[in-house]
Amino acid sequence: MTETLTGEIEEFLDYLRMHRYASVHTIAAYRNDLIHARILFSALNLENWRDLNPDQMDRYLVSIGPPLAQSTAQRRMSSLRTFLKHLKRQGTGPAMELPRSAGFRKKKAIPKALSIELLSKLLDAPDLAEVSGIRDRAMMEMIYGAGLRISEAAELTLNALDHEQMAIRVTGKRDKTR
Repeated sequence: MTETLTGEIEEFLDYLRMHRYASVHTIAAYRNDLIHARILFSALNLENWRDLNPDQMDRYLVSIGPPLAQSTAQRRMSSLRTFLKHLKRQGTGPAMELPRSAGFRKKKAIPKALSIELLSKLLDAPDLAEVSGIRDRAMMEMIYGAGLRISEAAELTLNALDHEQMAIRVTGKRDKTR
């Protein structure tokens, strides 16, 4: 009974790994979320994802409501939606309309700027008598001044420098270049 449900989940995780190059953490999160969904749907006598119906989906939404954190509920819903979309593309998904986010959207937090005091302390921390200190200070100024993520700065290479334009080409999330 649950072998079919589990098998399609594992095929989807392989797809994420091989074709979408998802990280190990993403795969683990999807696995946990989808196994949670499979357990609930199996208890509701679902034997094939194609047979998923709105009543079962409503029961799932109730199961991921309070006391779960809103961020957890949103992630679980997102995992299930992505999985069901994948099944639909494969021709094995449910005939019903896919569920919406169901009000689980997490509000985006606005980043807080560092205080002048804290910024000064951070910039004064490297020992400028050492080459590594000069490097560290330059990196911190670039990260803060250009609004880079730490990962973006860490992945920079000399090829990212454009001496003519006096600019740095940064590739960030989802391979977006700026």
